[in-house]
Amino acid sequence: MDHSRTLPRPAAGPQGRLQGWFDGHTRRMAAAPSAPVAAAADTDLVGQTAYPFALVDLDGTPVRLGEVLDEVRPLLLVFVDPRSGTCHEFMPDMGGWQRVYHDRLAIVLVSTGDPETNRAMTAEYGIAPVLLQRDLEVIDAYGLMMAPAAVLVGTDGRIVAGPQYGPQAIRELVAHTLGLIVPPPPALHVQVVGRGDPAPRLRRPDLEGNIVDLAVFQGEPVLLLFWSPGCGYCEELLPHVLAFERATVRTRLIVVSGGAIGVNKELGFSSPVVLDDDYAIAQSFGVIGTPAAVLIGSRGTVVSEVARGSVAVRAYVDRCRLPDMTPFPDRPEPSAPSGPW
Repeated sequence: MDHSRTLPRPAAGPQGRLQGWFDGHTRRMAAAPSAPVAAAADTDLVGQTAYPFALVDLDGTPVRLGEVLDEVRPLLLVFVDPRSGTCHEFMPDMGGWQRVYHDRLAIVLVSTGDPETNRAMTAEYGIAPVLLQRDLEVIDAYGLMMAPAAVLVGTDGRIVAGPQYGPQAIRELVAHTLGLIVPPPPALHVQVVGRGDPAPRLRRPDLEGNIVDLAVFQGEPVLLLFWSPGCGYCEELLPHVLAFERATVRTRLIVVSGGAIGVNKELGFSSPVVLDDDYAIAQSFGVIGTPAAVLIGSRGTVVSEVARGSVAVRAYVDRCRLPDMTPFPDRPEPSAPSGPW
């Protein structure tokens, strides 16, 4: 069934103008290039009957599949994990779709974890309902491999599209379902910061779902360490970094990594680890490989060049064991007072 041909057109008036703006936004975002996402492993759910889940919302109220299906709107099931930075970055889209397209598309988030962590991820954007799995029963039923993922269910209860993985593919699915024409993708351009520039925004969950906000640490320097669990050079450097974390006096450390949450937990970092599976943080600093490191000064600006490779990163780590000394005294942070950074 082609839902894009049966959905109503935008209404006139203020709501219609809002929808028109959001139509354009959705088309642009669907066309925007992004980091590659792992392809689904021969999983094609189209034509199957949707899994008849019985979950609870964030208030503990039971919700069944039949209660969120109706005879007019297709249902978009979006699977998220509050420990995923990519899922957090995707929440503004979800909230906007629910507000603007509520009469044309039903959207339900299916998540994991506890209600408080999920409220912290979704409440700001007015997203509801958010349904919690007891284990991973719905994810397992659909054979999903990663989050975010989405499955589109038709009004007859059968799957008409999916699974789709990653924000880009889900945006394209929404645009197609709503009958929005997606323009050709523009050339990818990322503004890379350098020494002396304000540090890019970093606000993502750590491996436990707690928000790590770089702006909160202004007033003290922070060393950003770019990591990959599958990197042999990172593996060689790991004992040195863990020893650095045990130092009584040292610079605060934030690890920017990728891959599975469980694998990152096994590394043993005591510092916050945030996932950058869409490479947005790495790209903003011009980081193209791991390990790498960069120092953010106490005034929130970049005060070092990017250290690339295990030897250079180890040197940065060693310098940051002595926060009463400026590790890069040749070019202090612009406008900063003399003395410790």
